[in-house]
Amino acid sequence: MAPGESSGLPNHLAPSHLGEKWYWDHQYQNDLINHQVSATSTVEEPDEGTVWFSDANAERKVLEFLRTLDDAGELHKMRARTGRRGEENLATSFLDLGTGNGHMLFELREGEWQGRMVGVDYSRLSVELCQAILQRRLDEREAAKEELTEEGEDHEDYLTDYEDIWFEQYDIMKPDDRPECFPADGFNVVLDKGTFDAISLSDEKSRDGKRIAERYPGCIEPLVKDGGLFIVTSCNWTCDEVRSWFENRAGSKLKFRQALNYPTFQFGGQSGSKVCTVVFDKTP
Repeated sequence: MAPGESSGLPNHLAPSHLGEKWYWDHQYQNDLINHQVSATSTVEEPDEGTVWFSDANAERKVLEFLRTLDDAGELHKMRARTGRRGEENLATSFLDLGTGNGHMLFELREGEWQGRMVGVDYSRLSVELCQAILQRRLDEREAAKEELTEEGEDHEDYLTDYEDIWFEQYDIMKPDDRPECFPADGFNVVLDKGTFDAISLSDEKSRDGKRIAERYPGCIEPLVKDGGLFIVTSCNWTCDEVRSWFENRAGSKLKFRQALNYPTFQFGGQSGSKVCTVVFDKTP
């Protein structure tokens, strides 16, 4: 079997409109309009769009898992200071694949993760939505900073720092067109919350006639730094199926680490959950 080829893969999913770019462009066009309207209205919290897998609390589970790795010293929220050498940036870097409205990265930053964060999406309208939300948050931060300064308070203790967050249009299936903000050696943590699901529902094929879902693992692996993590959340595949997709590829450096726990249900004598989150280590 040649490098990059796969064997023992699950059966493909039936194609769906959820795998089509026009669908997501339409989704984010609506979200962008709703955000712009709500941001200029009297509502306390402007509409930022959908938080994916919120019914399963998936985002919170991933954040809690990452926090345990920071507590263990495996990942690093903060930038380390090293005396005369000044500030050495050892903070964990994140790449959010199919970032949507960027909510995951904003949550990470509010959770005091200080490293570089990049959100990418193949939809230009997704990127415009993220940038609009980011700009609004920056404007709100600046206004709050001025208010705290007038009151004699130290704003650094209260306000989230949204610097070094990037949103870029990028088609994961065209890996040669990487944005300049990507670290040369990859990211410490690469996140996928439903992007592989969407690609699995696309009927687009590669030149060899195979569905593009089969190419996806090989496209994302180089984006993960050696020794880093790839964390994928899916509602279309079981944990074992996700493992098959990402591990059963010749030369794969992604190795199963663990699956996060979700409530299970019983059906037809079998147990399962609506969502799975699978964590892979990338071996050097």
